[in-house]
Amino acid sequence: MENCILCLSKKAEDFCRADGYDYLHCNNCDLIYVKPGQRLDPGEEKSRYDLHENDPADERYRNFLSQLYTPLSKKLSPKSFGLDFGSGPGPTLSVMFEEDGHKVNIYDPFYAPDRTVFNEQYDFITTTETAEHLFNPRKEFDLLWSCLKPGGFLGIMTKIGSISGRIP
Repeated sequence: MENCILCLSKKAEDFCRADGYDYLHCNNCDLIYVKPGQRLDPGEEKSRYDLHENDPADERYRNFLSQLYTPLSKKLSPKSFGLDFGSGPGPTLSVMFEEDGHKVNIYDPFYAPDRTVFNEQYDFITTTETAEHLFNPRKEFDLLWSCLKPGGFLGIMTKIGSISGRIP
């Protein structure tokens, strides 16, 4: 048993081996993740991200991001202030919100690494195809929650789908 990287319980057990990686499953929070010692180093990780073709002019990419953009934008007040966490090499979700009149900061550890964005308070924070890559999700989500204003929204989208939650 190992400590879970999300809930920190001591209930993470071997789950499976796939594509050369060993995965653990937490019996407390249900997170499935790669064993920490098998993660890519930052150089390898960036090399993979450099292959992404995130282009704000690509309608197919915009349609994909609309799975989060559309429901979240309906909940926001005009001229809300947001953060796109994990914006990638071609920030697009932030552009979509800005086209709708919102102001959006971006953060990405490789392409927009300015951590001063975490000194702000936001009406909404988005993270698309990022949550599944966090090495320390507990720490990262605690940071994001601390940057949300009361009543703010955290919108998360992975390859599986999207969710958004509101801070009380």
